[in-house]
Amino acid sequence: MTSRRLRIVHIASYLPSHLGGLEIAAWSIARGVARRGYQIDYFASGDAVDCEPLEGFAVYEISSVDPFDRPLGLPVPLWSLGSMSQLVRAVRRADVVHIHDTLYMGSVLGAVLSVLLRCPLVLTVHTSKLQFRHRVLRLAFFVANASVTRFILSRATRVAFVGTTAEEFHSTANSVAAKSAMIPNGVDAAIFSPFEFGDRRFLRRSMGIESRDFVVAFVGRFVEKKGIHLLQQAVESVRGVRWVFIGDGTIHPEGWRVAHDSTLQLTGQVGQASLADLYRSADVVLSIGVGEGGTPLVVKESMACGTPVLVSMEVSRSLGDPRPPGVWTVDASAPDASLLVAHMVERLKSGREEVASVREATAAFARRWDWDFAAREYDAMYRSLRSRR
Repeated sequence: MTSRRLRIVHIASYLPSHLGGLEIAAWSIARGVARRGYQIDYFASGDAVDCEPLEGFAVYEISSVDPFDRPLGLPVPLWSLGSMSQLVRAVRRADVVHIHDTLYMGSVLGAVLSVLLRCPLVLTVHTSKLQFRHRVLRLAFFVANASVTRFILSRATRVAFVGTTAEEFHSTANSVAAKSAMIPNGVDAAIFSPFEFGDRRFLRRSMGIESRDFVVAFVGRFVEKKGIHLLQQAVESVRGVRWVFIGDGTIHPEGWRVAHDSTLQLTGQVGQASLADLYRSADVVLSIGVGEGGTPLVVKESMACGTPVLVSMEVSRSLGDPRPPGVWTVDASAPDASLLVAHMVERLKSGREEVASVREATAAFARRWDWDFAAREYDAMYRSLRSRR
């Protein structure tokens, strides 16, 4: 490193208090590179609650409004004019601008300013093709990707994909492939780790879970993109399941009829330590969304705790071939996806001994996901760009 800290402007949609996978990933990447000697100016909407001080890491809490999150389940914060002026000043003194995904106001501002002020631009792509049942939303995202995303991809100095599905969707042009790299997101192993059998049994008992209970968990926003609407038929038809849903959003499972001998527990957003205990206590965690650019953090965190997962085929592809232990798949894009999900939950419940037998192998596989590796890769990327300012 030079005697002067290289200054990186990171721009994300929300701070981690919003509790989304992208928000946690962007935050973890930025703090990881700050520990390697960079000065990070981190811009995102929300409140920096419970943010531990870190040398070289400055947080700018963006004032914004989000008219689309509640009615449509689309977190798209719109920045205030004062926040824009803060960003202009930061980019003027930056060595690199690093944005996360393309279809956010902050990302667009960062990309435009990097071009105008001749600052290298790094883009991390976390998502792939978003699928919606609503025709207007499908058209809107098609147009946005064809214009905004294409512009930012063409202007980015370097592009990092978090997974193969994002790479396949966005790097069709040779110009993108030539400047891209694959940098998977990691897992915080200090929080998400498995328990021994006895400790897990004690944890379940302390949470009121009987040994005979088959616990199926869903973690994430209650929106169409995450596939929660596909669970209604399973909740209403599969008997003897203890369902635990963590999150909130535009879809309301509290109105669903629960099958006989089953229960449905809805919990709002929880902290990381409580989330880790939820993963450990569950028998299976579901991640059946579409539009994921790589392996979702929910899947990585669950597997790091030793808990098997039921995932969409899109997520399964991001995990590589052959399929790792503790992973079952379902075609979440099929016309009868709801029925397929219900059948898979029934099958996993009936084969609970097989599901339990792969917990150790599942946790062992998850040890490959490391935030330190991601920080090293971005460190090398920034170093390669420092002479371009």
